[in-house]
Amino acid sequence: RTGIADPAAASEEGRQLGGAIRQEFASYEFCSDCYTGGYLYGDVAPSVRSQRPVEQAIFIVGSWNGWSKFEEMREDTNGDYVAEVRLGEAGFEQFHLTVGEGKEQAIIPVVCNASPDARIVGPIQAWRSQCWLIDGRADKTPSGTMYEVRFRWEERSKTISWKRLVRRQRSSPHKVSFSIVGSFSSWQPQDMQRSTTDPSLWEFAGQLGKSGEEQLHFLRDGDAAQRLYPLVEAVDDPSVPVVGPGPSDEDKNWKVFGEPESTFIARLKIKDGSIAVEFKTGLMATTTWRSLAETARDTYQLVGSYCGWYLDNAQDFECPDPSRPGYLVSSFYIGELGREEFQITVNRNWSQVLHPDTPSAPGHGFLAGPEPADPALNWEVFGTPGQKIEVIFDHGADDSLRMVTVRHGDLAIDQ
Repeated sequence: RTGIADPAAASEEGRQLGGAIRQEFASYEFCSDCYTGGYLYGDVAPSVRSQRPVEQAIFIVGSWNGWSKFEEMREDTNGDYVAEVRLGEAGFEQFHLTVGEGKEQAIIPVVCNASPDARIVGPIQAWRSQCWLIDGRADKTPSGTMYEVRFRWEERSKTISWKRLVRRQRSSPHKVSFSIVGSFSSWQPQDMQRSTTDPSLWEFAGQLGKSGEEQLHFLRDGDAAQRLYPLVEAVDDPSVPVVGPGPSDEDKNWKVFGEPESTFIARLKIKDGSIAVEFKTGLMATTTWRSLAETARDTYQLVGSYCGWYLDNAQDFECPDPSRPGYLVSSFYIGELGREEFQITVNRNWSQVLHPDTPSAPGHGFLAGPEPADPALNWEVFGTPGQKIEVIFDHGADDSLRMVTVRHGDLAIDQ
């Protein structure tokens, strides 16, 4: 075991070659960011030991302005970089930092939608690949709540934190917009109109085509990575939740039907993180879909060889303890070969897959994604045929190695 694994020095088999050996009897249970001891061989990794920029400012950029504007962070008397973020109508905001006003030197967490505890890397070229998540739904805070983001850059470490401020800002300096995208417009976004009596309501009236059926979804700020869509394709089942804003597979759309070339009405209501979608035609009674209740924003599925890699048969993760909303559990049974592989999907999307950075056992490979599925990057589990395997996905784990772990259980009753 060594103090630093250098991904650039990995062998073809994916084995990491260490770049440092810690002092005698030092623990390896801590990452290089947290370790404060000395080294028998090598030194602090360049990704950990980095100099603060002297002449370049630190900027914050995020979803609250459609990733369109770099906002310079101010440096306080303690040397911390500070910025304020307004929580928008979706109930959450994503962001990362940059050195200078550009995309080439991003400062990011090692996982997507990270908490302040996630390890920080950079500056690297990684525009919007991995972000921090300020989740107002988890904090039970309304739209307009202001957060203070504080970033500290020291020679051996970088840390970030944020906290709610007492004051609120009713209106956003960024003009938020929503558009509807569908087969009726050849998949070109069409602007929705904001209600003059209810600022949380957006409306659109369109015309069905000659077939009398259309597929539709919504975009925030015209951004394909901020899509609002059904968890599965739905026609009139209001139990199917609305998810997003976020990336999605192309087939996740609502289906609307009516008389050919007749009018359809679409309404989108979004406030304090709660989302309602409504469609109406002459043949289709008004039907409303809603986002997930309470603090949940996304769903996660366990998909793998145990279910033939079919998403329709994938097991959902569930939260067994409401006091730990980021602690999720799912399970499967080992097949007759005594070996199974799996990945984790976000909102049943093959374009949003969590997986290890190298094929490995749970608890050993660094968590990567969400990103399009790679069939070669799976977690691998061995056991007795018929044995139950519990998979734990812990958002609050100290590092991405411990975010996905497993427990081996008993054999199935019929074994």
